[in-house]
Amino acid sequence: MDRVGISESTLLRCQRKGLIRVAKMENGKKLFRNEDVENLRKVYRNLDGQ
Repeated sequence: MDRVGISESTLLRCQRKGLIRVAKMENGKKLFRNEDVENLRKVYRNLDGQ
């Protein structure tokens, strides 16, 4: 989650809404597609007025 810069609860909410795709590894870790991460960053930067 640190790599993304968005809270885990927000990422999970986006996942439930189908806004991002998440791959789950055998060890339980989640992998986010780079494209989804970048799109979320752009959206949240705009919301923050940056």
